[in-house]
Parts: sequence; structure tokens; C-alpha cells
Amino acid sequence: MIKGALTPEVRKGLALAAIASAWPEVVGEKLARHTAPESVEKNVLTVVASTPAYAQEISMRGGTVARSIEKRWGVEITSVKARVGRMPVKRAPRARGKKQGVRVPQEAVESSRKDIENIPGRDDAKSALARLMALYRTRFARGGGKDPEA
Repeated sequence: MIKGALTPEVRKGLALAAIASAWPEVVGEKLARHTAPESVEKNVLTVVASTPAYAQEISMRGGTVARSIEKRWGVEITSVKARVGRMPVKRAPRARGKKQGVRVPQEAVESSRKDIENIPGRDDAKSALARLMALYRTRFARGGGKDPEA
């Protein structure tokens, strides 16, 4: 039902996302490290390759790649065009689970509060600024938690 509501362009875009996520299964791990599917337009799959040699290899395997994609996703690919270019940055998957926060010692907050006690303003704003300063000093300081500006 949903497939019928999508335009062919949207279906191809979704298929391209699926192809990209399973690219190592389509072309193999080694080739996938040096190539990436870029677009599908008019049934032509464009693949970007890191070097001319990988572009040639993906071009030579074009028929196999097209059949694999059509069999797995039902997208008709009439040809595979390879070009040499900059590979997209592949980000490592985010770690799942509880995020580890930085623990800021209360002494660091109190020390920061003393640094700003003479600044006029609201006490709640000063407290928030002191906590932020202490967090910064704890998180980014070099040499055992000392203030990097000191």
C-alpha cells in the first residue's frame, strides 16, 4: 500500500539508501571500501570510486552488480557508471547505551564561583556560569585539571 503511494523517484531514493547500507554485500568488503553508490537516474547506477583502478573494476562488474540490486531490491539497473572522485566519509556507528558524562568535582565549582564572585549579576546566573567553567576546566584542561588559561 505504501509502495503504491510513493513516486518512482522516491522509491529509487529509498532503494539507493538501502543499496548504500548493504554495499559490502553487493560488491564485497574490499571493493566496498573503495567505492560507493552515488545515485540512480534513468536506471543508471552511478558509483564513485577512490582510484581509476577501482572505477574500472566496478565497471567490469556492472552486470553482476545490476542483477544483484534488481534481485534484492527490485530496482531495474540498466547500466553501472563509475567515476573517480572523493569517497563519502563513513562514520562509525554510535555506541549504544548510557553516555558517560564528565563528573565535575564540587571543589572545582566552588573555585570557579570564587573567580566570578565580584562580577555583578544574578546569583543563579553566576552559579550556572561557575558550573560551566568547572566543567570546561575539568573536561579540557591539561596537566591534572588545572585551568588551561592559567
